[in-house]
Amino acid sequence: MEGCFQMTFHCMIIGSRGYTDYDAFKAKCDALLADKTDIEIVSGGCSGTDALAERYAHSHGYPLQIFPADWSRYGKRAGYARNREMHAYISTFAERGVIAFWDGTSKGTAQSFALAKEFGNPIRVVRIADPQGSLAP
Repeated sequence: MEGCFQMTFHCMIIGSRGYTDYDAFKAKCDALLADKTDIEIVSGGCSGTDALAERYAHSHGYPLQIFPADWSRYGKRAGYARNREMHAYISTFAERGVIAFWDGTSKGTAQSFALAKEFGNPIRVVRIADPQGSLAP
């Protein structure tokens, strides 16, 4: 009975807060997720890439898990604590991955590279040439 059970692919989408090009974002996500049919999107609930991920989930009818940063509890470390929580969450699933839209300077996104390695989460980094512009080749 091969193919009877399909596992949900848990896709954490992270990246630079200044990135707003939904068309380029959608094209890249569609290409990277083309072989998946049952997908959950995981987002950090911020502006930029996180907002694009939430829009993408809603437009495709995918379940969405949002992990907002708890600034009152963690202060300046809230973003890192939230990123760690998201990595811990997806690491509990066999089918998982991270798509990181990175402008080359975002510290939070760069921290996720080490967290992905720590938690064993496969990661694809998409370099964006200009946060307001198109994807880098």
